[in-house]
Amino acid sequence: MTLKRVFRFPSHTRLIRETTAWLLDALITYQASQGVASLGLASGQLSRAIYEEFARQAPHTELDPRRLHLWWTWDHFVAADSPRRNSLGTLSILASSLALEPANIHLLPPFSIDSDPETGAAQYAQELSEAAAIDVCLIELDADGGVAGLSPNNLHDAFFTTVAALAASPDDPDPIITMTPMGLRACRNCWILASGTGLAKTLEGADRRDMSLPVSSIAGESNVSWFVDDAAAELLPFYHCSL
Repeated sequence: MTLKRVFRFPSHTRLIRETTAWLLDALITYQASQGVASLGLASGQLSRAIYEEFARQAPHTELDPRRLHLWWTWDHFVAADSPRRNSLGTLSILASSLALEPANIHLLPPFSIDSDPETGAAQYAQELSEAAAIDVCLIELDADGGVAGLSPNNLHDAFFTTVAALAASPDDPDPIITMTPMGLRACRNCWILASGTGLAKTLEGADRRDMSLPVSSIAGESNVSWFVDDAAAELLPFYHCSL
């Protein structure tokens, strides 16, 4: 089995609630040991549900939001106030209950008349290189095997740098800036999230290292853990322990 650590939950609801609790425990532990913690943020319906649960649970824990650094795995290269910006929705959820420190919010560069996606990607790559490795990076799996801003149609554009600019495509009408497999592998921990039967074949393909799936470029890495519900994991090998 290629996937080294798979945490299976019996339902979508349990996946959200318990993954969030584990995430908070991990971030609190990092803050206790190194003073600060850093979190890489994904986008998607499952990720959004986890952020909403995070905003509910976090105020009742020892997490210090002022010592939490936030990074993004990808975003649209559009105006900073565009509703298509992943960061806009995520921050509105987290800031509803957490007193985040503005200096610790590391947004991917938005569109401006003085910049372009390639320059923005280079700037973010530089910022990442000057910071400590992201402690926990969340990655939501897409049905086509996509992760971060990567899809089967653009994966070849993103192998040789930690952050890449990708042109508008039939998959996405806007240019995007995304962390690449190289960038994701540089994180201390990557947690890949998957829920629902619609992802079962994709998850099985990742386990076979089907390299047409972008997720397969990181699937077997030692820093990758999978947080999935039983529906998404239905085609994966499963062993009942008698202990």
